[in-house]
Amino acid sequence: MTAEHVHSIFDLVVHSDVVLRSLPRARKGTADIVIRCHTDAEHCLQSSQPIDWYQEWKAPDGQVIGVCGRLDPFLLIRFPGHADFLMNPDEGVITCRSLSGVSVERYQNLSVDQVIPRRVCHWGRLVVHASAVKLAGGQAVAFVGETGRGKSTLASAYRAVGATLLTDDALLLEKRAGVVQVIPSYGSLRLWPDSRAQTALGDDMFANFADYTSKKQLVSGRNEPANQLASAVSAIFLLGDPARGDHDGSVSVEPVIGQASMMALIQSSFVLDTGNAASNRRHFEGVGEVVESGLPIYRLDYPRTFELLPDVQKAIEGCLGIGGES
Repeated sequence: MTAEHVHSIFDLVVHSDVVLRSLPRARKGTADIVIRCHTDAEHCLQSSQPIDWYQEWKAPDGQVIGVCGRLDPFLLIRFPGHADFLMNPDEGVITCRSLSGVSVERYQNLSVDQVIPRRVCHWGRLVVHASAVKLAGGQAVAFVGETGRGKSTLASAYRAVGATLLTDDALLLEKRAGVVQVIPSYGSLRLWPDSRAQTALGDDMFANFADYTSKKQLVSGRNEPANQLASAVSAIFLLGDPARGDHDGSVSVEPVIGQASMMALIQSSFVLDTGNAASNRRHFEGVGEVVESGLPIYRLDYPRTFELLPDVQKAIEGCLGIGGES
């Protein structure tokens, strides 16, 4: 296939026959991942072979947003009512076939935010749900958590005080030369209306990126040439559930060590096939390398009110030894 569009995600080159708007452009090179997109009038999968559905992903409200199944020798990711993504686990080609009437933006975003991160994680690289920033002093920090935990809002709050946004939503963690580094997916925030209002940026700085959400994407950094250099990470902050009944409502930061830190990173990963022993082994090894490196990992709990964000930043920076005690 001669790809029309060449993009970068993490440290990989993606060839696609449609523009993947969230991803930065890249110089032409050998493709690590190829995306082929088609639109069919009927449901995309034409096969009499039964599908072994083995995994599903849910939104915070409990709605199923995606399911994964085995269709030898392929894996199938289905986003009901939207699109199917078919791939051979041993190859880099991903075929996307959307339902008639589904917007191009929708399967573009599903490719970037859901499918590619899971494909990369399946190869044995640790990709987690996270945003990351580099502070003015040079320390890179990652905010890890499920959808709705406030990753993008925290990253936006730091960007507003001079930090550099590294990535939003998906982050590759990898130990290199004895140091855990973060490798960004793309450097553009997606924010809900209330979070956008706190940025002091005009609405013209944001663009719609999908027809199914009121989130908008910060135009700066979107589809710009790739500059996704790895940065040594100083700490990981696991964002707790604000609805937890045992939390007293204050800003709380506690170290997470050993098995608890491993489980948290495993649960936050973009896992594709929980039944694949080789993939699971590679995944556990990657998580183990991060935990055993001694990288500080903390649990961060706080009420999700914008007024508390300066206190949250103070607590984070206290863990990094910036500005005295938290």
